[in-house]
Amino acid sequence: MEIGSKISFMNSSQADMGKVPLYQRLAGLFREQIRNGELAQGAKMPSIRNAAAKHDVSIGTVRHVYSLLEQEGLITVNRGRGTFVCSSKQRDQQSRKQIALESIDAMLNTMSLNGFSTQQIQILFELRLRQRESMTRPVRIVLVAKSPEERSILGRSLDTIQQAEVYRMSFDDLISSPERITYGPDFLCYPISLENELDELKLPDLQPLPVAIVLEQHSAVRLAESLKDQKLGILSVSRSFMSIMHAQMKKLFANTISYESSLLGDTERTKEFIADKDILILPASVQDFVDSEEMALLRRASVKGQKQIYLEFSCDAGSMMYVNRTVQERYRELRTHISNGG
Repeated sequence: MEIGSKISFMNSSQADMGKVPLYQRLAGLFREQIRNGELAQGAKMPSIRNAAAKHDVSIGTVRHVYSLLEQEGLITVNRGRGTFVCSSKQRDQQSRKQIALESIDAMLNTMSLNGFSTQQIQILFELRLRQRESMTRPVRIVLVAKSPEERSILGRSLDTIQQAEVYRMSFDDLISSPERITYGPDFLCYPISLENELDELKLPDLQPLPVAIVLEQHSAVRLAESLKDQKLGILSVSRSFMSIMHAQMKKLFANTISYESSLLGDTERTKEFIADKDILILPASVQDFVDSEEMALLRRASVKGQKQIYLEFSCDAGSMMYVNRTVQERYRELRTHISNGG
């Protein structure tokens, strides 16, 4: 049978032909061509206008036939490109879709027979979907901190928890849009120094995960060995992280070492600040948050002999043990929620 030929009825009598609607005969022709391979998988079907002209039928008839074949999973309509014969994989997907729709119809009929209204069915269906989603989703943690350095340090530690999905957020964004954490998150993680300010915001009831940021041991040792009888300068990107560096210096050296401090972000100010310093102390992540011109200035100073100590900060081990344990407990809760009738 030639593809695109007019409908032929070589095996049918004229009387039989009259009993079969025209659209069914045309649909049967296309089905046969698809099944015997004359219309190969992936082949482009004739346009509706061309098919109507070839088979001497109306455009409406062809449109109805194509709609039937699409419902049967034999063809697929790609808007803007045309209509194509489905592959076997696409047909399997169509079959699965049809099975799913039939299952939903059966469920809706059962619920209607038991007296549930459409609105009640929708509410129950959405509730069960949310519960199912909770069984498979990761634990959601919103990470809030004032400075990019703090978000980087906390983020590195939280990213090691496989069951957690971490959303980073600046403290300023939280103040301006607190509604962003109203729905969805399981925990709010933040540097412990933010605790009082977060309490004042009266945020939604999220379980808190406060974390202490500390200087790593190897950085502390290296720092202690380098600071005797030197003129020191401390640089940081933000005031918030500068306060953490001050706290760590005080913890290590009490008041036995003097130093000056300045914020990065102004190349001329930084140039003037570092000019008379023997040693500069900076957070290791500083290169992620300053522009190339300022970093080039620091590198030139290092090449000329200025000692620069880049300190590694991390989350306190005790804090992270608590965070890990709490996240694991929540993860297990999510997965037992439905089985317990929740």
